[in-house]
Amino acid sequence: MVSGVGKHLENRLAAAAQAVRERARAAARAEELRKLAEEVAGEVAAARARVAEEDRSLARLERLTLTRVVATLRGSRESRLALRRAEADAARLHLAKVEAELAAIRRDQEAIEVRLRELDRAPADYAAVLTEKEQQIRASGGAGAARLRELAEERAAVTEELREIEQADQAALAADQALARVREAVSSAKKWSAYDTYFAGGVFSGMIKHKRLDRAADAAAEADRCLARLHAELADLGDPPAVAPHLVWDQKQKLIDIWVDRVMDDWAVHDQIKRARQRVAEVAAEVERVRADLRQRTEAARQRLDRLEAERRDLLDVTRPPTSG
Repeated sequence: MVSGVGKHLENRLAAAAQAVRERARAAARAEELRKLAEEVAGEVAAARARVAEEDRSLARLERLTLTRVVATLRGSRESRLALRRAEADAARLHLAKVEAELAAIRRDQEAIEVRLRELDRAPADYAAVLTEKEQQIRASGGAGAARLRELAEERAAVTEELREIEQADQAALAADQALARVREAVSSAKKWSAYDTYFAGGVFSGMIKHKRLDRAADAAAEADRCLARLHAELADLGDPPAVAPHLVWDQKQKLIDIWVDRVMDDWAVHDQIKRARQRVAEVAAEVERVRADLRQRTEAARQRLDRLEAERRDLLDVTRPPTSG
């Protein structure tokens, strides 16, 4: 026999599940109405443009011109004017129709939004009741208690994995952005280096070139720090994606070493800049491969978490409401 407390909890669980289902249906309807409103709004805009064009045509026809006088003498103007007025009236009638349709859709949207706000806490309330029931079952040692404990541990592990993947992805994004700044700075330096090398740019172009090189050196140092953080974050994952062993450039490969020595001749500097651009492109490609791998890992982890949560719901609530929305 189910106790009074247990029965009350089951009633709360059923009500919370129903609220989640209703919220999911309301969210789906809101999306349908959004798309429909966009479509009808386009029709309204077209109808308004048509009315404006008909009004302009009618105004032109009504103006006193030589053409109008000749048309009157021939007896054709009135029939043409009547036809144009009828077309203008038809355009205004169509505009009124689509405007009314759009207004009705907007009213439906407002009603749905009100209901969605009322149901805003439904997912959180449902999750809270599920947690309460889970704690009750685990405390009493009822059927499924052991599996619920295992599921809790597995969910915690996957959640932590997702957190670490997210941190690694943020580091990869920062590295990607930093490398883009290096690429831009090196490209600018390359242009001035080419001018200085091939066209004997002189002191002025040499000064600009070295300023661009200094800027590229600063950007490279920042990129190096971002890559070091990315390498550390990937190591924290325990099983990092397969990437080149040296995401952080070796000391001999660092871009900053390219332009520290000012006595290098212009041809040597230009050649080093070209190789630096190639190295930046290689590292950027490695970072992009890392990001693609992290996206795949994120999706896989989320799918595992969804499966664990679905099994947990099966144990706690046979109604199994949808989790989206």
